[in-house]
Parts: sequence; C-alpha cells; structure tokens
Amino acid sequence: MAVDGWSNDVVVSFIEYRKVRDVELLISDSALREAQKEGKLLLIIVSPWDVELFNDIYVSKRSYEFIVSAISEGLQNAVNQGKIRRHLHIIILIPDLSESRMNSVLNKIVVYEGTKKFLDYLSKKEIVLNERLREYEGVIVKRKDLLSILSEEAKIRHLRELRSRIEREIAEARSFAQVQLVRLSRDIAVDVLQLYRKVIYYSLDANQFSTKDIVIGEEAVKDVEKLADAINTSELKDYATIVNKFFVHVIKELAYEFNAMNIASALTKSYREEFEKGVLRERDSIDEVVENVLLGTYKVKPLSANVAHEAIVKYLDNQRLELADKDIVIVVNKSSRIIEFRVEPKKVVKEVKEVFVTRPVPVEIVPPKPTTFIPEYTIQHTSLELPSGFNVDDISQRLTALINMLKELGVEITSLKLKLDTESISLQMTLKKFTVETLAEPSVRAIMNLLSRMSKAENKAISMDIDLSKPVAEDSVRKVLGEYLKTRRSSFDKFLPT
Repeated sequence: MAVDGWSNDVVVSFIEYRKVRDVELLISDSALREAQKEGKLLLIIVSPWDVELFNDIYVSKRSYEFIVSAISEGLQNAVNQGKIRRHLHIIILIPDLSESRMNSVLNKIVVYEGTKKFLDYLSKKEIVLNERLREYEGVIVKRKDLLSILSEEAKIRHLRELRSRIEREIAEARSFAQVQLVRLSRDIAVDVLQLYRKVIYYSLDANQFSTKDIVIGEEAVKDVEKLADAINTSELKDYATIVNKFFVHVIKELAYEFNAMNIASALTKSYREEFEKGVLRERDSIDEVVENVLLGTYKVKPLSANVAHEAIVKYLDNQRLELADKDIVIVVNKSSRIIEFRVEPKKVVKEVKEVFVTRPVPVEIVPPKPTTFIPEYTIQHTSLELPSGFNVDDISQRLTALINMLKELGVEITSLKLKLDTESISLQMTLKKFTVETLAEPSVRAIMNLLSRMSKAENKAISMDIDLSKPVAEDSVRKVLGEYLKTRRSSFDKFLPT
C-alpha cells in the first residue's frame, strides 16, 4: 500500500482476533516484530469473518465499544512494561459485527451469491434452451387436437421462433444479472468498510493508546463510491484499490507525517528552542535522532523510519539557526552518521528599520529570455507566493533544503528574485548564483526581514521567482516548498494531456 509515494513503509497485516485480544500473542507475532524492527507503520486488520470476534459479540454479548477499549488498555499496559518499543507505529482496525450492522451486509452477500449462480446457469445456453423447448413440446403433446391441425412444417416454424425468443430472454436476463452483480459487489465493498467504526492507535496528545471514531468515514466512503463507479467488475477481489484508499484515509486522519520537510522543520524548531535555553552540544547521532522522531519526541509522527531518515540527511543539512548572540549551522555527515552543530560568531549588520517612499521605485524591465520546450512535470523556473509578514525562518529552511536537494541532482539556483509590488511602492531583490553561503549573508537576511515587515504593513503577498540551471521534477520541488509553490500554466498547456 502506498501513501503519497511511500510504497514500502506501511505494512498491512490481517491478524486473527484471538491474537489481537491477547497482547502477549500479538507482540510475539512475526508481522509486528518485523515492522517494529524496520521502523514501519503496522496496520493490523481483523477480518469481518473472524469466528472468535463473532463469538465474543454474539455468544459472550460483549459490546463493540468494550472490545476495542479492552484491546487499547492491553496495549498500553504492554507499553508501560516496556514490551512495545515503537508504540506510535501500531494501528488496529476491528469491525463491528453487531447484528444491526451485519444484517445489511449478509443480505447483500446472499443475493450476490444467488446472482452468481444464476449467471452460471445462464452460461449453459444450450441446456437452458433444451429445457425450455422440452417444456414447450410437452405442452403441445398434451394438446393433441392442436397437434393434429398443425403440419410438421408449421411445428418446425413455431419451434424456431420459440428458440429465437428464448435466446433473447437469456441475453436480457444475463445483462440484467451482470448489472445487478456489479452493483452488489460495489455495495458490499462499501458496507464492509463501514463496519470499521473505530481505530485503536497511540495518541500523542493523550500519551497513551486510545480509540477514535473514524470521522472520515463519510468522506472516505464517498471517495470509495466514486472509485467503485470507475471499476466495472463483479469480482469482490478486484476492489482492493477501494480498500487501500480507505486505509490511506485512516492513516492521514491519524496525522502520520509523510512529508519529510515538515519533520525537518519540527527538528530545527526543537533544536532552536534547546539552544536558546543554553543547552549546547557538539553533535548528535543520526540513528538516535531517527529513533527519537519515531518515539514522538518532537511532537510529530513520521510515517516510518525511512521518512524520518530522509528528513535528516536530505533537508536538515546546512540549516542555519540564528540566535541572539551566535549562529549555529547544522551539518549532517552521512558517512559517520553524525549531526554536527557548528557555532559561528554573529555578524552584526545595521538593519533598515523603516523606508519612506513617495512614489513607486522604477523597476528595470528585463527582456524575457527565449524559452525552450520543457517536458511536462519538470520545471526550470518556479514561482512562490509568500504571505504578508511571511516567516523568514521557515522560508530560509526550505530554501536551504532545496539547495541540498538540487545539489544531489547536479543543479544550481541561477537566480532568485523577491518582489513586493503595491500601489505606492515596488521593492525587488535579485540574487544571482544563490547558495547556502548567500542565504547566510546578514545583508540578505536583513532584506528578507524588511520585506516581511513591509508586506505585513501593506497586507500584500511577496512573489518569489527561482530559476534553475536544469529542469527538475516538479514533485521534488513541491515536497520542499510545499504550499508556497504556485502552479503556473502557459497558454499552450491546455493542449497537453493531463
């Protein structure tokens, strides 16, 4: 199952209810042990046809709410005893098999199976024809007065017409049954998903295993129904895409972070808070930080260890934390698996506090460069829209991460342009050969702070244009720049396939 491009980071495992109910059996299950070892998110599913679960609800008369609460408490006890290490990465879905919910599903399954048998019967066309013709001939034999009137030729003609009519009836019945079967298979797929009313997971807010209503149920089911309309099949096994879609909804609703850049931002925020309190050190271990991320230390839940690792090695390198009396540069050494914190003295630059403008500043008009055809989904120029009073730290972190990502691809930022344009003022800063060192210049930081303050005062967004030395995949840039990235389409793009 893939979650926004991460295809091997979620393990879906169907585990018997008897194991899920008994925590000792669950934590000894090979699927759980393997997922915990590899730092993957484990999604445990108890199937709707589990006999033990059925007996617990119907024979023992235990309520659905009691069952999921008991399992949640058992998991929390295991965590308290140190038996589960990566507790954030266990999710359990148990179906509600109460009579009121199961009746609708079972009725549709009965009709579904009956319709399949009817279609199987109709597939034996010659057998059906012969049966109907024998019935017809039997009626004629009983009516000997009519038989004596009809000639042999007339009887053959009647049989031929009857055969043709029966063939039409079979075709119509088959067509109706096939439509009915597709509709039933869609309804069953949706109804089965609606049995999973609650999810058992570890809540960072409550700091314990909890149960939660799947509030995205309606939205997920709507998506499922749309997806089902696009699947014209009567086989239930072909609706796996719908089931996966539903599971992805559940994972996203539980706020698992699959954007590595957001995890890197949480890390830099935590480091800044530590260093501002005077808690300084020379280095951290990459492996230890990944483990801390998996444990929720930085108030973010990564989808997997791979996502946490990418956040560190790809987006944390060269990040600069500007403190009151010093700057700290984060350097990630992949070979030694160490995160270094290099302290640099603060460069004091007189910052412009206020600018008075009586008329627009003339802007030099640069003739546009001739453009060449670029394949769809790759970009060499990108535009960002920064909100008024934009967060300078956040933009700096994302630009640093972008430079790191482009460096791995052998691509440079050839130009970066920031522009504020209002009715009374036009300010622009253009940087050529934009690098991490350029971004660290106090004068550049001062201008960015000025633009942020003035845009807030004018309640006007800032435009940022970035030119690259070579085209790169748009998705890679979007992962770093996020919602700041605008989608611009040329007048010719409407002719391109979507």
